[in-house]
Amino acid sequence: MILKYLKRLSHILPLFVTLKHMLMRPITVQYPEEKIELPEGTIGLHYLDTNKCIGCGTCARICPNKAIKLEDAGIKEVKTPKGVIKRPMKHPSIFIGRCMFCGLCVENCPTKALKFTTFYEIASYDRKGLFFSYKELSKERK
Repeated sequence: MILKYLKRLSHILPLFVTLKHMLMRPITVQYPEEKIELPEGTIGLHYLDTNKCIGCGTCARICPNKAIKLEDAGIKEVKTPKGVIKRPMKHPSIFIGRCMFCGLCVENCPTKALKFTTFYEIASYDRKGLFFSYKELSKERK
């Protein structure tokens, strides 16, 4: 008799949990309109400072997924006492679809030209949208 009575009241405890959460402030953020301020150590899209990059290719060699390729960035002219030396410049381009955001490229950059940002909106409808050239990586994003 008592067991049947308790089975009929088994929905009361979950009802109290629901009522408790109805009185609390919502935690949900309306994403496109409101954005959460991310902490400084958050790993997002890469940023390339082209003024610091020397084109050594350390980032491309250390990448375990081979997501980084060096791309021609023009010719740099260096004036020396003997004359002008023309040297081809190369900067990294990253295929984010293959990147696992391990941070090895950022850690091993000798000039600290490659950094992580907190920009995380990198979704794309096709694979071509996940390829970021050195020009796109050098843009400031917020």
